[in-house]
Amino acid sequence: MQLAERLLAAIRAAGEDWGPTRAENLQGQIARWETGRSAPSARWWPYLRALLPDLTDSDNTVVDSKMTRRDFLTGALAITALSASAATARSLGLVASSALAPTRTLGSVELADFQDRVRSAAKRYASGIPQWIEAEAVNLLAEGMSYLPNAGARRADVAVAAAWAGLLAGRLAFFDRGDPATGDAHLATAAALAQTGGDASLLAAVFAHRAFVAGFGGDSRGAAAWLRRSDVTAPRRGQPLLRSWLHCTRAELAARVGERDTAAKEIRSAADGMSRAGDAPEWFDWYDESRFESFAGSVALSGGKYTQAIDRLAVAREGITSVKQQAVVAFDLALAYSNDAPELAIEHATEALTLVRERQYLTALDRLPALESALAGTSWAKELRRRERELLAVG
Repeated sequence: MQLAERLLAAIRAAGEDWGPTRAENLQGQIARWETGRSAPSARWWPYLRALLPDLTDSDNTVVDSKMTRRDFLTGALAITALSASAATARSLGLVASSALAPTRTLGSVELADFQDRVRSAAKRYASGIPQWIEAEAVNLLAEGMSYLPNAGARRADVAVAAAWAGLLAGRLAFFDRGDPATGDAHLATAAALAQTGGDASLLAAVFAHRAFVAGFGGDSRGAAAWLRRSDVTAPRRGQPLLRSWLHCTRAELAARVGERDTAAKEIRSAADGMSRAGDAPEWFDWYDESRFESFAGSVALSGGKYTQAIDRLAVAREGITSVKQQAVVAFDLALAYSNDAPELAIEHATEALTLVRERQYLTALDRLPALESALAGTSWAKELRRRERELLAVG
């Protein structure tokens, strides 16, 4: 996809209403930037910074309203080169831009700035537009890779920061956008970088995410293989919170293939880890007591223990602040109530659909077919469908 198409997609994803006429004029606008007849104003910076990986040079600041022709072309050429290689773009996304960018030098100031930008992107995971944050994370991943050849003593630090960006990109592609191929490609790069940086905990977390990708895709053997790699990689001492989450990962994947006893056992092991929880790495920001309760409630639900599921999901609902995870819990509560209290099922489903409309998260919508099946043949099924049409604009 060329720059004009990418820019138009980003504009529309942000909610701006651009019709055919304005879209046609966009190519002319880009041509004027390319020839130097005009420069992109501050209005365009958020879009261009996300799309063009080389617009974050230290000589440029985002707050500056001016962008030179050279600044623009440096990034635009990277996009053009990537568009010419569809296979590379499809398998690795913008990570391939690291091969196009020149090798960069890395001092202590540059390292700290790079780490801060990765941290900033991660903090916006819960509230940002997934496509934008993913693009930013992928650009950071590429930037980190360009530092590695000349990183010297800072090689491990920059590799771990880049791996964090890769993990973030993988989570967004897979969980938020529902693109397992791209997500797994990001995660594969993140794993290589975590290994380069010598961070066993981060590497174990990346392997567990690859297990999610395989397991959600129906590849139970592949998921089991990634879980084994995660288990042998994770540190044996310390990191009880990470260990607890790894048990929850195994529990959810076991529940998906009907291994209820295994899933329940893993939840008990996860609870033990929660009771001993201590400090966690900075990048490990998606798991706490509330998330444990949501895993436990989901596993109970898959085992037909509806009362237990409702109790645990209610606890999770009180503590979870992420809109994305609130939607997951609301869908699970809807399913838990679907048999004995369908009116409450519709209430929770409406909450979940409203949350998904507010914040795209396709992993939450994956719960919807099970709820539709549970209510099939009842008058409540029609009501659920009406709410879907109303809140998601589906046909």
